Amino acid sequence: SSGGGGEQRRKAEALMEEERRAARAEAERQEARARTAAAEADARRNADAQRWAEVEAARLREREEAAEHARRDLELERRQADAEQARLLQWAKLEEEQRRKVREAAAAARILREEEAARRRRWEEEERTSK
Repeated sequence: SSGGGGEQRRKAEALMEEERRAARAEAERQEARARTAAAEADARRNADAQRWAEVEAARLREREEAAEHARRDLELERRQADAEQARLLQWAKLEEEQRRKVREAAAAARILREEEAARRRRWEEEERTSK
C-alpha cells in the first residue's frame, strides 16, 4: 500500500504543478492583455495627438497665410501712399515753379515800368529845358 501512496503523492504533485503552470500562463495572459490595452491606449493618444498636431499646424498655416496677405496689402498701400506722396511733391514743385515764374515776370514788368517812367521823366525834363 506504501507504493500506492507514493503514486498518489506523485499524481497530487503533478496536478499541483499543472495548476501552477496554468496559474502562471493565466498571469502571463492577463499581463499581456494589460500591455496590449496600454499599447492600444498609447496608440489612441498618439493618434489623437497626431490629429491635434495636424489641426494646430493647419491653423498656424492659415494664420501665417493671413499674415502674409496682410503684409502684402500693407506693402501695396505703402507703395500707393509713396506714389501719392511723390505726385503731391511733384505738384508742389510745379506750383512753386509757377509762383517763381509769376514773381520773375512781375519783377521784370516792374523794372520795365520803372525804366519807362525814368525815360518819361528824362524826356519831360529835356522838353522843359529845351524851351
